Amino acid sequence: MERRKDTAGACAKLPRDYLALIEEVFNKNFREHLLGKTGKRERFILFAEIYADELVMSVSLKNPETLRMTTCYASVEYPPTQTKSETGKASTTAEAVEIAVNQCVDAVASFFATYFDENRPVDYDLEYRQNWTAVDIDKATRVYMKINRDNPELDAEADAILATAKPSSKDKKKLH
Repeated sequence: MERRKDTAGACAKLPRDYLALIEEVFNKNFREHLLGKTGKRERFILFAEIYADELVMSVSLKNPETLRMTTCYASVEYPPTQTKSETGKASTTAEAVEIAVNQCVDAVASFFATYFDENRPVDYDLEYRQNWTAVDIDKATRVYMKINRDNPELDAEADAILATAKPSSKDKKKLH
């Protein structure tokens, strides 16, 4: 998945069952817009990764008839600035992740609401942001967004195949 920041460090993927719950919310809330021209139902798929300084989420509208997707990336600072729980105490890691995820979900849902209201415009060079663009949600919340035709599902599959296909030392041919 594309990151906004280029700081070094490994990521942790958010659990698939957690992302499935968010997918369900998107698919339910935009249900009326997901019936394709040929009668096949589109659906949303999500991927999210968390780094030491950033949470990145991609939400893609998947059409079962093509590999191209409409993908909206959202990135927020991690941990988010709003990390106080209702009791006023510092929030837990789980609460910080939830706050960051909710910020991304709100921004992406807003994009897709506009996308559907405008009848799915396809002129991405003029209409949408193909580079990371800051969007201020409120005084304390800034989400960076990027919209393109990436297929993160295909990218994840390719990465998994490449990870298992790394040659071992005995597979390498000697040049002498």
